Amino acid sequence: MLAAGSTAPYLSLRARCGGCDRASVDQAVLRDRSVVRVRGVRGEPLFVPRAQAMIAVAAKGRRIDARIRKIAKVVPISRGEVETLAMMVAEFLAERPATEADMEEGLPAGMLRNFGTEGRRAGVPGVLPVALEYLEEEGRVLHLDEGDRLDSEVRRYWLTEKALPDVTSPAPDQLEVLPQALDFYLRSFGPARLEDFVWWAGTTLNRTRSAAEALDVSPVTVTVEGLEGELAILADELESLLAFAVPDDPPDVALIPNRDPFYAGRKALTREFLDFDGPERVLARFRGKPVAARVLPTVIVNGQVVGIWEWQPAEKRVVWAEFPPLEEGASPLSSGVRAAVDREAACLADYVCKELGGEIVLDPAERGTHWAYEVEEIRTFW
Repeated sequence: MLAAGSTAPYLSLRARCGGCDRASVDQAVLRDRSVVRVRGVRGEPLFVPRAQAMIAVAAKGRRIDARIRKIAKVVPISRGEVETLAMMVAEFLAERPATEADMEEGLPAGMLRNFGTEGRRAGVPGVLPVALEYLEEEGRVLHLDEGDRLDSEVRRYWLTEKALPDVTSPAPDQLEVLPQALDFYLRSFGPARLEDFVWWAGTTLNRTRSAAEALDVSPVTVTVEGLEGELAILADELESLLAFAVPDDPPDVALIPNRDPFYAGRKALTREFLDFDGPERVLARFRGKPVAARVLPTVIVNGQVVGIWEWQPAEKRVVWAEFPPLEEGASPLSSGVRAAVDREAACLADYVCKELGGEIVLDPAERGTHWAYEVEEIRTFW
């Protein structure tokens, strides 16, 4: 589950587990720690089961050397400097969990080199964030949520051995966990191309094929009408796929937030959907142009993307818009499907009011004059 966006995890879980209220999510993440935040594949913050924390960290692979080389093109930095500061950070966290501000105040100022204007332009203000990234990548440190509510976005860094004493750290090498990562990926996103897993995990096709051979349940290849090439699915899930029938009445409706796992498993946005040839319609716009990294809150009916939605806090309601047909003469949504989406929108509005205090935080911080996110704005581009 993606951990980005303060209220998005609540909405993603609600879309999949009807009885999953805010209190249950807060209990699991903030108090029981049966679910924990890690920096996982593609550097994304993820919520994973406690027992799988180090597998999720390892699946990302070691990227720190490439990261340091990239930063070194802008400002001077070395792995030795990062490792030295990382050791001091680990010693500091052995005393107590801390925020980045606590470390800046408590660690020797001479070790906390600031990169100045050039570093800030490159998105790296100093050595400390790089040292923390190094420790997270090793699995020795976790950036865990705290407070009364998940959407309060209060977090502190913990030594893994202090926060999760039953979890073995540091994380193993990526190659060791690649079969487990592939099994998870196919159960979450399959059927899928192995090339998409290569992109998702940041590995190679040869390593992926070796991981597939190491699985207890080997993948089989299938073809899916409307999608290109051969796709992999685990053999024990093929039977349920073949037996699947699209719900008719009532249809299966989901309203998902913009940072949702639905979009996380494919390199190309179009590959996520059947019969969906206009992926730019789910994207926010900057100066009128679609931005691939800014997927809007989406309406899904029977697994197919059919529109977008937004929360209007003043009116305390969810509004949505159906995509117009791409081809002349194509059938729009039936009145029964529209009524089902309206009912789900009303249920979501009730959830937001009762569980989230009437507020949803979905848009990125840079939203401004040149950005288009609202339904009525986006419809003008259709």
